[in-house]
Amino acid sequence: MKEMKRRRKPKGRIGKPNRRDLIKVADKLVSEIVRNRDGNKCQRCGRPGNNAHHIFSRKYLQVRHNPSNLILLCWACHRHVAHGEPEKFRDFIIQRIGQSAFDRLKVSAYMTGCKVDMEMVIVGLRAEIT
Repeated sequence: MKEMKRRRKPKGRIGKPNRRDLIKVADKLVSEIVRNRDGNKCQRCGRPGNNAHHIFSRKYLQVRHNPSNLILLCWACHRHVAHGEPEKFRDFIIQRIGQSAFDRLKVSAYMTGCKVDMEMVIVGLRAEIT
């Protein structure tokens, strides 16, 4: 017996959106919210900012699209401080948002076992923009 070849679905498929595509949409929406909230200025040095930095990594879907988990930075602060000196940057974040807010984000980030409904996240982010 010949094995049947698996057919790939066409890229323009109709139906439920791909989770990866939903995450990309939510990433763009939360980035827009953070840029508007922070006035397009680096929250560390005051220069024009264009990098929405996640306080807790994007891998933590529980807080990936929470605007409280992002801060707008210029390229230099994002590259050299946020990623280059993480302890110094953590201290800056705690000073900026407070220890209790930082701890709440941390608890939310490390929660496991809950699947994030990306369609509801997008609905919430769109509501926050308008």
